[in-house]
Amino acid sequence: MDSMEMIQHLANSLSILICFVDKDEIYRFVNNEYGKYFEMSPEEITDKKIFEVLGKQGYSKIKDKIPLVLSGRELKFEVDMPTAIGVRTLFARYVPHFESKEKTDGWWVLAEDISHVKELEKEKEKALSENQTLKNSITVCADCGEFLNDSASIDRLNKFISENEKSDFKEGICDHCIKCK
Repeated sequence: MDSMEMIQHLANSLSILICFVDKDEIYRFVNNEYGKYFEMSPEEITDKKIFEVLGKQGYSKIKDKIPLVLSGRELKFEVDMPTAIGVRTLFARYVPHFESKEKTDGWWVLAEDISHVKELEKEKEKALSENQTLKNSITVCADCGEFLNDSASIDRLNKFISENEKSDFKEGICDHCIKCK
C-alpha cells in the first residue's frame, strides 16, 4: 500500500469531512464522509470545482474564506451548509498547504457535523426559558417562603401548565387536607 492509499484509507475511517482543494478551487482529495454529504463518491467529486459540488447557495457560504486561507491563514468557523441530507451545521477548519515557504497551493478542509450539538443547545435554552416562566408563575410569601394561594398565581400556573403539554406533576395530599379528613 503506497502512502496515498494509506492516507485515503485513514481519511475514510474517520467520521469527519476531509478534502483538499487546490488554489483553482478544484477538489484534489475527498474522503467518503465528505462524499456522503453531497451524495457523490470521492471519485465523482475529485477534479470538480467547489461551486459544482456545493452549488450556488453552499458556495456563497464559504467563498469569502477562500482568499483568506490562500493568503496563508488557518481558519476555524461554523457554517450552516446545504447538503444532500439537508442543511447541516458544520464546524470547519481550513488549513493552508504551502508549496513553498510563502506560497500556498491549496488548503485542507476538516469539517465536523455539529448539528446535533446545536439542536441540544436549542433544547437547553427552551428548557431554561420554560423553567424561568414557571418560576415567574409562582408567588411565594416574602416572610415564610410558603406558596401564596392567590388567584393571580394560580392563573399564571394554570396558563403555564396548559401551554406546556409535557408538564408532569406528582399528586399528593397536603397537610391541610389530611387534617380535614
